[in-house]
Amino acid sequence: MLLFIDNMIIVVELTTIKAKSQQWSAEGASVPDHIRLLEEKYPDKKIFVLYLAPLIHEERVTKGMLSRLKDYESKLHCLKIEAFLNYSSNFVLKCNPSNQSGLFSVKF
Repeated sequence: MLLFIDNMIIVVELTTIKAKSQQWSAEGASVPDHIRLLEEKYPDKKIFVLYLAPLIHEERVTKGMLSRLKDYESKLHCLKIEAFLNYSSNFVLKCNPSNQSGLFSVKF
């Protein structure tokens, strides 16, 4: 999912895979590749990536993805799905009815 807000893009990458080796095999290359492609397509935007998984494997998966992104500007944050859901329950969206142009757009 891509969330466009002003001069930034928030990317949500989600996996339901729990096992470390399977998570790395499925996501270790694809998540950094998605980020690189977005940086090439939108060089004028700041890109923040939220990687959600049932378990976060810091040593193998997180550090591996970060090492593949070391020469890129994007910021990668890894978070357990459960923690994300807890945080998101505190979000409040305030809309300004007079602003019909919309505050952001979402692409799936």
